[in-house]
Amino acid sequence: VDGEKYLSQWNVEKAIEFAQKAVLEQPERADSYRLLGLAYFYQGSYDKALQYLQVASLMEPRIEQRKRLLSFVEGTKEITEEFSNYSSEHFILRLADRDSLLVDYALHTLEKTYQEIQGDLDYFPEEKILVEIYPTTEGFTYASSLTPKQIEVSGAIGICKFNRIMIISPRCLVYGYRWLDALAHEFIHYLIAKITGLNIPLWLNEGLAKYHETKWRVKQPNYLIPLYKNALLGASREGKWIDFWKMRRGMPSLESRQEVILAFAEVSLAVDYLRQYHGRKKLIHFLQELGRTAWKGREEKFEKVEKHWDELFRQFFGIDQKKFQSVLREFLKEMKLEETPGIALDSFKLKEEGEEVDELEEYVGVGARGHVRLGDMYRQRGRSKVALIQYEKGLRKEPNNHVILNKIGKTCSAMGKFKEAEESFKKSLEVNPNYGPTYTNLATLYFFWEKLTLALKNYEESNQINPFNPLIHKYMGFIYYRLGEEAKAEREWTIARRLLPGDIEVESWLLEIERKKP
Repeated sequence: VDGEKYLSQWNVEKAIEFAQKAVLEQPERADSYRLLGLAYFYQGSYDKALQYLQVASLMEPRIEQRKRLLSFVEGTKEITEEFSNYSSEHFILRLADRDSLLVDYALHTLEKTYQEIQGDLDYFPEEKILVEIYPTTEGFTYASSLTPKQIEVSGAIGICKFNRIMIISPRCLVYGYRWLDALAHEFIHYLIAKITGLNIPLWLNEGLAKYHETKWRVKQPNYLIPLYKNALLGASREGKWIDFWKMRRGMPSLESRQEVILAFAEVSLAVDYLRQYHGRKKLIHFLQELGRTAWKGREEKFEKVEKHWDELFRQFFGIDQKKFQSVLREFLKEMKLEETPGIALDSFKLKEEGEEVDELEEYVGVGARGHVRLGDMYRQRGRSKVALIQYEKGLRKEPNNHVILNKIGKTCSAMGKFKEAEESFKKSLEVNPNYGPTYTNLATLYFFWEKLTLALKNYEESNQINPFNPLIHKYMGFIYYRLGEEAKAEREWTIARRLLPGDIEVESWLLEIERKKP
């Protein structure tokens, strides 16, 4: 019982200790071997896990649950056999060699998040935390138990499960994604799991992770992007607030991308409210109290656990969760947010072999799409003025569409209207700060303007979304070299050579660095 308790709260070392004792004292019980095997699986020691799970399955061959668990761990081991291990002070990172260019960026972000977030949650894990980046959609869906549809609808490109952090490689998505924010997001889930023993309302768990996920890169958490503001204002206007109860099975269980966006906006707003009106310390104490009472509700029905959460919530914040949502709706009205019409949703489209993806179908509405297609045709033929007219017609129908704004910026740049191009790129990023191509185009504009610091900043942002674009690394390397940071320049050019083999400029620059070494 103690071993099960510790494992359920992800105290893996204690669970292994008790399970080993159980195997020694009760070697005739299959459950002892199952518990030890499962504990090793949670530790990430797949070989040891299989050793004990196989014994448990042989001892009780008729129990289907044993077979399914054994099969799942065997499958996970097979998928991760190609992974290499990398480590930093607080993390162990496992990924395939084809994704090895992610290592430095991933570990840097995780360590930075560790430093930035620990004060907010007042928790300092001593153990090294296991992080796995899966190189294929099939591998990630198997290990995470998520489906491709759930990934594309909910944007669930990461998960904190089995005492580890798992994300899918940004290489697997057509447009990439904020993969470093995803690592930070899942790390925050890990901390919350440790503090609460996984005894926490889903809305609060997701709200804390979403609210804090950008803190590693910005001073103030940037959760209220225009897309989320629009979702909250629309819900307030139309009375379509998503009840926290509907989120209880997780964001991937929601029905549409719009619902997921609204749900994340609501729960982030909830955390913002609790911090503003009750303070960070009270929120931390609430999480700690959830942790102290975690095991009590482990075998109880969900409704009873929910009642316990309500009692604690009322004890700390003077209101139950249902009434709290009414308070949030009033809080939202007081914020006086401004709507930004014509914003397109983010895309989490997974790559499929042989499938051509039409960017306009992903991001641009039917009414504006025809104008944008005409604009693309004219721009490709060098008729920039006519292209610009068509893009502007499309923009009038969707006045804040980040893709159209990006295309206007590219066209203005080609026409030598660099100031107008800069303004259009900036507007595109203002309405959607998660679209990589605009960062790349703005960075390139600054690069040719010799504004190297601004160029580097935007290339770095693009790298946080699609790190497999070779031009990002090529030009970041050049900027680092110009700024006197030759080690970073060499790193970026080495990545560029891998992604863009045979590029004469990259080869010559790397040769120059080699010649300068003592």
